[in-house]
This record gives sequence, structure tokens and C-alpha cells, in this order.
Amino acid sequence: MAILGTLQDLAGRGMAIPDLVIDAHAHMGAWHNFFIPWNDAKGMIEEMDRYGIDIACIALHVGIGPDVVPANNITAKAIKDFPGRFLGYTCINPRYKDEVIPELKRCIEGFGMFGIKLHPGVHRYSVSSPMCTPVYEYANENKLPILSHTWDNAKTLRNLAEQYPKITFLVAHSSSICAWGGEDYIELAKERNNVYLDIASSIGIYGNIERLVMEVGADKIIYGSDLPFVAIPGQFGQLIWADISEEDKLKIFGLNMKSIVEARYDKSFEL
Repeated sequence: MAILGTLQDLAGRGMAIPDLVIDAHAHMGAWHNFFIPWNDAKGMIEEMDRYGIDIACIALHVGIGPDVVPANNITAKAIKDFPGRFLGYTCINPRYKDEVIPELKRCIEGFGMFGIKLHPGVHRYSVSSPMCTPVYEYANENKLPILSHTWDNAKTLRNLAEQYPKITFLVAHSSSICAWGGEDYIELAKERNNVYLDIASSIGIYGNIERLVMEVGADKIIYGSDLPFVAIPGQFGQLIWADISEEDKLKIFGLNMKSIVEARYDKSFEL
């Protein structure tokens, strides 16, 4: 830990976190039904710098909505324009089956994106549908993480995690896991080394971070904010003021995601 003080001390003085922070669940751009300020790359970096977020892993809002191709183009541009500040999830809609593999190759192999983003709720499909099989096969072959808004249920995800052991499966919105009936995911994350819990959430459950650390262990939890869809302070606060050790907080804030990224690229990840 930096000599400036604990994370709570720094936050209380309005200072950015000096240690590694990787936001594993972020977006970019406008959303269709409410105003989001500072939603472009430059605006997001200004917000990231205010709190000490080194890297945001982004999936464009337009990509989890109407059109993945322009979304992935904007992601690629943000990565190029601001080196080292963004990692890109390739947005994929499995309903367009003829486009899945070409778009994955274009973005993963061409642009160097590091993972895949699925949003079955908006795109209206089940993650267990055969239409998703090409996505999983490609991700498994290339050791890609997949962040999905939902995984249907823990049984479905267990089957996928067993069938595709080289994929790192990220369970979104786990800090509100008690609110949406996802407690079975806690057991799954304990059992499977390729399943991680992401704490991005617009619903905060008091004591849930402590519970996740107690039951799963800090090594299986990653920080996410839903930035810029959700403002940073509440997402930071639930972790900074959690009653867990400083060491566990730093694992969740960045060290765990650093290991996932390093495994994806088969090399040490340097900032």
C-alpha cells in the first residue's frame, strides 16, 4: 500500500488511488433513454483520472444495443487514441450468425481487443442457445474472457465453464447478487477457477462485498463500475469502505484483472 494512507484516508481527502485500478466492466457513448455526461473517451478519462482508474475495459453502448460493428470501430479508435487507458471487449450479437466469426477475427486479431461482451437481455437470446456456440469455440481457442450481462442461471454457466475451460467467464453485477437471486453463482465461483464475480451494480446491498470475500475469497472478485452508465463514486465507495483488508481491496481493484489480462495475452501486462 502507498505510504499516503489507507484507501479510506485517500478517498476522504479527495485523492486518487495510487495503486493499480482496472475497471473490468465499463461502457462508452450515449444511452437511448437518459442523459449520460462525459460519455466519450476523453470525458471518461477525465473521470477515471479523478479517482485513479488506470484502465477501463469497454463495450460500447451502441454495441449492446442496435449495432455491434460501429460500436467495435469506436472501441478500436479509443484504444488507438488513448494508448494504455482502454481495453476493448468485442461486442457480438449471436443472432447475426454469419457475422460472428468475421467480426471476432476483425476485432480480436485485427484490433487486438482482449475479450467479448454479450448482452442476451437486450439482444434477446439465451446464452445456452446453439447460436452462441461459435462465440464460445472461438473464445476458448483464443483464451478470451467473456463478460455477459447475465448467464441465464448458475447451472447454465457451470456447464459452459466445464465445456470451455480456457474461457474466463465474468459474472456481471455480483455486488447485488442477493437482490437478483444469483446466490448459486457464489458456489460456482468457489468451484470453478475460470469463473469470476464482477461487482458493478446500480443496486448496493449492505455487507455484500464482505460476504463475497468471506465466501468466495478476494482472488475471485473483480472491480467494475458500469462507467459512464453509472457514476464512479458509489462503485468506489462500496469497495473502499467495505470491512475487508487493504490487501483484498487492491486485489479486487486491479490485481485480479491484471492476472486475467496477462493470461489472455500470455505475457506480463505493463502499464
